[in-house]
Amino acid sequence: MDRLAVDIGNVELVATFVLALAFVVTYAITVRWWVGRAGRNVMALMAVIVAVVGLSIVRIFWTNSASCTCTSAPAWFIWLRVSVFALVPIVIGWRLYLLVHVQFIEPRRTRVADDESRRLGGDALR
Repeated sequence: MDRLAVDIGNVELVATFVLALAFVVTYAITVRWWVGRAGRNVMALMAVIVAVVGLSIVRIFWTNSASCTCTSAPAWFIWLRVSVFALVPIVIGWRLYLLVHVQFIEPRRTRVADDESRRLGGDALR
């Protein structure tokens, strides 16, 4: 029964990789994602997911066991995994920054600009 759970998990991991990679490729081809900060963040997060899941798949097939430790892998591969996994909190922190900026900072700036416009008589032009 444990082997079945491992095999199902591996299939789910491969499905996640294929779908995330398909998203990255489709997004790259169909969207000018580099123009806006939200588009860049979407691409970065999805690319990081592809990298993390891809390295997990490499480790599984390299070691031929989902439950083994990574000590059987070469040092460069272990450091590559550490580096790629480090990108996850960086990109999620970036996403949190964007959310806070859009939800709290920009609306406040817009209200201040609207108040200033009204004070200067800009309201009459609407």
